[in-house]
Amino acid sequence: TIADLADALLASRSGITNAVKILETMQVIRRSRAAGERVDRIQIELRSPQSLGMDVSEYEELRDVMREGLDVIRDAPLERQAVLLETIAFAEFLVEQIPKLHRQWEVHREALVASGQLPDTAHRPGKGRKRP
Repeated sequence: TIADLADALLASRSGITNAVKILETMQVIRRSRAAGERVDRIQIELRSPQSLGMDVSEYEELRDVMREGLDVIRDAPLERQAVLLETIAFAEFLVEQIPKLHRQWEVHREALVASGQLPDTAHRPGKGRKRP
């Protein structure tokens, strides 16, 4: 709960509440409330691309900003454009590769679950023990 997190982190409840709102918007955590409870339970969202570091939107935005910068200096010598060109290439590489890596992780995770090395309840609300 927010109170549990505040106590454990020696932080104010309002500070934890604000952090929870931000992380929830980013889809890194999930809030849930059991029937009859008056407090929200906070859980890391293990299945979202954001929580796994697999969200490509930041790299797409970086690529787009760098392209805008390149438009500004399009008549400049190639040496002056080099950093922008390389950043664009790197961002495009990540936008292409991260979804592949995410799919590989999903296959690997399924194998771990199937072998019993990883519980399948880690990402489902209401399963497993209650967490703060």
